[in-house]
Amino acid sequence: MGAKDSDAAEMVDTRPIAMPANLVRCPMELPVPANIPVISVNHRRSMTAPLSLVGRLLQLVARRRQRRSPFHAGEGLARTTSPAAYDRWRLESLRQQIMDHFDPVALAGRDVLDFGCGTGGLSRLLAAEFRCRSVIGIDASAPAIERARSAAGKITSDNAACPGYLWAKDDRCIDLPNASADCICCFDVLEHVPHPLDTLAEWHRVLRPGGEVWIWWSPWRGPYGHHLESLIPLPWVHLFLPPRTLFRVRFSRFTLLHTA
Repeated sequence: MGAKDSDAAEMVDTRPIAMPANLVRCPMELPVPANIPVISVNHRRSMTAPLSLVGRLLQLVARRRQRRSPFHAGEGLARTTSPAAYDRWRLESLRQQIMDHFDPVALAGRDVLDFGCGTGGLSRLLAAEFRCRSVIGIDASAPAIERARSAAGKITSDNAACPGYLWAKDDRCIDLPNASADCICCFDVLEHVPHPLDTLAEWHRVLRPGGEVWIWWSPWRGPYGHHLESLIPLPWVHLFLPPRTLFRVRFSRFTLLHTA
């Protein structure tokens, strides 16, 4: 970023994505994110410098809001400081998203691709609870794929298919044959894809006729498009505050929680 931070609200291309109506099930708006600001956190000095007045006020409001934040309901701050607590919350959130917004019965006996699988939480859920014939997870992070592969054998359901995992160096290339998937699940990923239109074309290639894409995501202009709700549980702050301020407050909140 330059000396003047651009208005984040002007950094989004809201052109609609042209896709067949029967191909995509998406319970949220689908703009194409473009030019999302990137803040370097390599300069520890800039992150640890005293917060501005706006930053201090944001930190105070975030700390108070955290007590009533839906993200922290139940286990409180454990979801921010404990990987196990976060994983439990994440698994339940994924399960609820599928049950509330999609048709889980349609997954039975289907070949499913989990696009942007991360460490494999959704892949394991699909394999263990929704009777998919096969589940393949794909992700650009090699360490995440290794963790997913290590955890794949922990599925205890007798009838579950063990998920397989692929490391993808490029979101524009899925190492699967044409027409090899009945459903593609893309949960909390599309906003991070650098080439969304190319990715959609690749999805179309690997889908069988009549296949579907299930998308769940937080668009940039959504209330928590900043993805910082674990530390700054305030909606829409990323649309009127500079990204640098948000990252510095996030760093400060994280440091306080983990040194308390």
